[in-house]
Amino acid sequence: MTTRTRAVEPEALFEIAKVDDSVYGPVVCVAAALWVGWVFYNGSREVKAISEELEAKGYDVGSIQRLKELKFLKRFVDGGDKAEIQEAFDKIWFSRAKTIAATGDIMQVRRMTEYWRKRGVKVERLSDLDVLQDWMVKKYNKQQK
Repeated sequence: MTTRTRAVEPEALFEIAKVDDSVYGPVVCVAAALWVGWVFYNGSREVKAISEELEAKGYDVGSIQRLKELKFLKRFVDGGDKAEIQEAFDKIWFSRAKTIAATGDIMQVRRMTEYWRKRGVKVERLSDLDVLQDWMVKKYNKQQK
């Protein structure tokens, strides 16, 4: 008795190779569309799962919808140190500040301004971003002197 593996048989590849060239384009296009759809679907599921987990732990992450930012924050939340969690929030909002100030809509600017106002930093104009950067360096620069 022989055992068959699930490897692709060479005959199947030969059959695919015999297909008319006009079929490759549409097949590749459909495969690419399915792959892109899967990436977006899987990413949105992951964003939802991490957001729900962090909100269940009492963190307001309603304004954070980027997977990279949520994973960054989750790593610190799992660590459990409150100071590091606050630092993670500050770093997320700091990384957004220049982009929001330059290209964000009014609601994004208001959310950013409100966040930094609660942290004690006045950010109302583009020139205030220098003040914000100085505050971040002073507060979180941990390099040995």
